[in-house]
Amino acid sequence: MNRMAIPIFAVSFWLFLHLPLTRLSLLPQASTVFSWSADSVLLKTAPLPTVSFAWKEGAGRFSLIRVSDKEVGNKVVVPPAGYNAIQEEQNGYVTFPDDLSFVTWFPQLGQSVHFFDVHGEPILSKHESRYLETSPDGRFFLAAAGDHSRMAFTNPDLKELASIEGLIFHQWAFAPKGFPAQALTASLDGQIALFHLDENRRALLHAPDILKTMALSEEKILIHYRNPENPESDLLAVVSPHKAMAGGTFKASLESVFFLPDSYVFSLPLALSRHAMLAVVPREEQGVLLSFQSSKKFRTYGLPQISANEIESAHSVAFQDYLAVATEKKLLLLGDKGVFWSAPLDSPAISLKYKNGILFMQTQNSLTGISI
Repeated sequence: MNRMAIPIFAVSFWLFLHLPLTRLSLLPQASTVFSWSADSVLLKTAPLPTVSFAWKEGAGRFSLIRVSDKEVGNKVVVPPAGYNAIQEEQNGYVTFPDDLSFVTWFPQLGQSVHFFDVHGEPILSKHESRYLETSPDGRFFLAAAGDHSRMAFTNPDLKELASIEGLIFHQWAFAPKGFPAQALTASLDGQIALFHLDENRRALLHAPDILKTMALSEEKILIHYRNPENPESDLLAVVSPHKAMAGGTFKASLESVFFLPDSYVFSLPLALSRHAMLAVVPREEQGVLLSFQSSKKFRTYGLPQISANEIESAHSVAFQDYLAVATEKKLLLLGDKGVFWSAPLDSPAISLKYKNGILFMQTQNSLTGISI
């Protein structure tokens, strides 16, 4: 076999796994919607803040649900029944801000986008060939080219505010409050772009090699990338971006670099906060949690609930100082001392998000909100 065939196949397979199809795919039918507060095992007791989510109801139809104070209400169907632009075979994609002040809907990606108000009434339609993702506050859109070689940020009128080109952008995020930038993009060749859209500032950071995973906290970035000096061991690095006192640009400092026990062709579940840094890696037959205590030192905790094979397809999200990991069979909440809560799933998990104090988990059969 050609000596280049194996690395080319590995990179191609990794690309297949990382192209952001899950961000742009349809939410399947959810047969049940409920909110569950597990106060005895989770972190705090508090009324649920108002949050919103959506799922597909049928061809060309989506339901938007608001959850407030542990009650489900204000159901809105988008688009309205009888909207004659909808064809039975069309499905589309829905995106909206946290407060559900408006909704955008694509009958067919790459052609046009329709805007609806909070009641599901049409506002306007525009020709748009890019994928759009709404920022949590609704002030910005991220617009991705079809081959993910170009990313742009726009205002709600789709006027371009900033853009960047790269090899393939496989991760992007709107940053949490307190972070120096408002949005980030990451490309396969290790380019990380930071944007402050209000101030028309940007900065480029560069990982030393192929970038595989990125995690954010209010202050820092955690990056997982290939070790350029040893292909058998990946690296984790903590990056601290900040604004320079002079010149008005971003700068970044590399705080720590950690050697992982192996090299991985897929994204690892990661969490980064002010007090914890966690990573889940496969080891022999089961998963292992790595809890980083200091530079290049970490504690390990076995995860018999997760097989080594499940980590590749696991869904994960960081919240506070913890990491939630959902597999086909279980939901686990991990802290810096291992698993502190777990529950079986009625069907495989396909989505996991954390918004406004609620962990949303979607399986093939249900959509569940857990008060954290």
